[in-house]
Amino acid sequence: RSDNPTYRLEALRIYLIYADVEKDRKQLLELAQDKSERVRLQVLNYLRASRERVPAKFIEGLSYARDAKVRETALSLTRHFNNEEAQPLLFDFLIDEEARLRMMALDELVRRKVPDLRDTLHLSLEDNDWQMQRRAVTHLIGLNDPEELNFLKSVVERDPQPPLALYIKDQMLKRLGVQL
Repeated sequence: RSDNPTYRLEALRIYLIYADVEKDRKQLLELAQDKSERVRLQVLNYLRASRERVPAKFIEGLSYARDAKVRETALSLTRHFNNEEAQPLLFDFLIDEEARLRMMALDELVRRKVPDLRDTLHLSLEDNDWQMQRRAVTHLIGLNDPEELNFLKSVVERDPQPPLALYIKDQMLKRLGVQL
């Protein structure tokens, strides 16, 4: 509780030797949101190296942190879960304020081949971030499904000029040799 971050960091190092992710969840969540970046990083390193699986409730708590690095660590910890446990957490990350984290969540959902993936990719085309839209196009083309390619074609036909339509045309030509 010291105001001196160096003291807090040293105390944290000792504390983490005995800490238990399940029992000390509340304290660890507080420490993961400490005002000192060094303290936060120490907690995140502990969580990444933890031999025990970090509980979903803990990851959910981390997903609300102000620091994007904390939220990114939480997102990466979902890899240890099965699809049923990870999916709700990953969907929460799809609305994160950081586009990079939204893209990471989308990539993980694609990797896991979750149900309703196509709907998620369709909605991601409407994301306000250009990079996220591009990522969704790439994943839709990567599905190599004629139905999804027709969907992308319909997106272009609805509004042929914006950057998204031009990107879809470009990717369809580059990846599939299909000119729209």
